Amino acid sequence: MHRRRLLASLGAGVPATLAGCLGGTNDAASDEPAPEIETDWPTGPYADYPTTTVTVRSDDGSVRGAVRAAVAETPPEREIGLSATDSMPSEGGMLYVHDSVGQRQYDMQDMDFGVDFVFADGEGTITAIRNAPAPAADETGTEQQYAGTAQYVLAVSYQWTDDNAVATGDRLDFEL
Repeated sequence: MHRRRLLASLGAGVPATLAGCLGGTNDAASDEPAPEIETDWPTGPYADYPTTTVTVRSDDGSVRGAVRAAVAETPPEREIGLSATDSMPSEGGMLYVHDSVGQRQYDMQDMDFGVDFVFADGEGTITAIRNAPAPAADETGTEQQYAGTAQYVLAVSYQWTDDNAVATGDRLDFEL
């Protein structure tokens, strides 16, 4: 498995290329440490997925929130998404990894719970946030479509981004 590190840039970061991903480094002393995530997630059909802690940081490096994410890197994993589970803990998520930045679209097909989709570019900068409520009992979710420009898409519990004041321009910090 390749490793990639996306770090919050503090403006004077030294450019670095890590496993083919251009990102910035930062002064670790200026950043709040990532919180410990206490969760059994992922479980069920995702128990064998690789995992990573995804920390959302503001421009000044302060932590907005963090989740333990199952990593969906392959087309079949991204297609299944979170539709194979009935729920996800508030400290859990799924990180969808694409080969490059592009226009991405996700829907709520076969979903039993709402999520927030956080779209981020190749350096981890958040480009869009979409709050996606659960489909109604008489809906399949296929018509609930959410798009953004991204290489990485983080799905978290519905309104998690609102509860943690996550905004476009914030950065995702994680290792693959």
